[in-house]
Amino acid sequence: MIVLTVFFWLIGIYLFFYSFYWFLTVLLGSFYRYHDPRQIISPKAIEYLFILPAYKPNSLFLKVIESVKVAAGENRIHQIFSLLQEPTEDMVKQVGQAGIHVRNKSFSHFTGNPYHYALEFIISEIESGIKEGKWNPTHIVLLDKDNVLSSDFMDKIEPGVLGGYDLVQGKRLPFTTYNAAQSFDTIAESLNDIQFRAAKSCAGLGLEVSGSGLVMKYELFRSAILSLDKRSPGMDKNLMVNLHKMGFSSLYVPTATLFEEKTDDMEIMQAQRTRWLGEQYYNGMNYGPELIWIGLKEFRLSPIDFAVSILRPPRSVHVLLMPVLALAEMTDYIVGNSIFPTVPFFTLGTILLFLSVVIFALATHSVHHLLRIIFKLPLFAIKNVSASFSGVSKKNRGKFIHTERKVGE
Repeated sequence: MIVLTVFFWLIGIYLFFYSFYWFLTVLLGSFYRYHDPRQIISPKAIEYLFILPAYKPNSLFLKVIESVKVAAGENRIHQIFSLLQEPTEDMVKQVGQAGIHVRNKSFSHFTGNPYHYALEFIISEIESGIKEGKWNPTHIVLLDKDNVLSSDFMDKIEPGVLGGYDLVQGKRLPFTTYNAAQSFDTIAESLNDIQFRAAKSCAGLGLEVSGSGLVMKYELFRSAILSLDKRSPGMDKNLMVNLHKMGFSSLYVPTATLFEEKTDDMEIMQAQRTRWLGEQYYNGMNYGPELIWIGLKEFRLSPIDFAVSILRPPRSVHVLLMPVLALAEMTDYIVGNSIFPTVPFFTLGTILLFLSVVIFALATHSVHHLLRIIFKLPLFAIKNVSASFSGVSKKNRGKFIHTERKVGE
């Protein structure tokens, strides 16, 4: 009986804390209103290098390149560099005719995360280009192979760059959301935007990058990439660990938009979740305590906040489990078994979660997406638990799980 009570106390405190974290970040994020910062850097002092790593690119990649050219415009100093990995011969030919800098190299035979090696190779190519006088970038723009930029992407994001921010993040939107899997992915991305980008910008904390659609000072990017942990199953969270160790300023610009594919295939979605959740918990377990210590030692809240963020439970599991435990808690109080804590952590946490979902749905106009997935939430939750354990398993350590979407081929 005592063991069960202690167990429920610990679980209750943990889940209530993250329910409050949900509520606070969603509330802050819903109040975020972006305004162009004061310009402190001359546009003439900025040189952009658009970086497009492309593993097995398909025909959509050609549209991505064209969208970059349009968004970059003619008045900005910029170059475009693409690293092709395992492309078809026809794709090599077509990209070669696009008038951009291109390299073709495979990293799948390397020990450790191949994407990390690809990024390190890109850094070496940039450094060689600097020595040769080919370019001299002050900022990089990192994009995925399926990121089609809106025509005004750079117009919208550049004020943040000229405002002196180290990192400026745009917003990713889906091409289509026809089924439950795509709606779930869209909701997750919207939650990330409001909780980990809008809320953090609102509070003056370091935002969490979405992996692409971002602009970063080159020297900061270079230092963070060269310090990546090749055992990490992904890249984004480990990049953030390095950024928080160094310290950085950031800004979220929701009006700077790009469009990307959302998978319509549950198998591909499961592979994505395995990579994302594996990366989250790998970095949480291995770097969470270190980030908290850095924050305390240097009186910086951002590293502590990021550590808290990556130690959170999967949201689908959290939102499904909390009401069930709240019902059990209320039943326990009525029956008088006294197994659950004297403080109604699960009930209070459920109320906070409910308020969070309502605020999120209203702020992002996501009611139709929520209704589309509500009956499939248990399936998503079970799959996310499985993905979490699989992601941190030894077989996926140091492995970048590529997910080839079936749309857009």
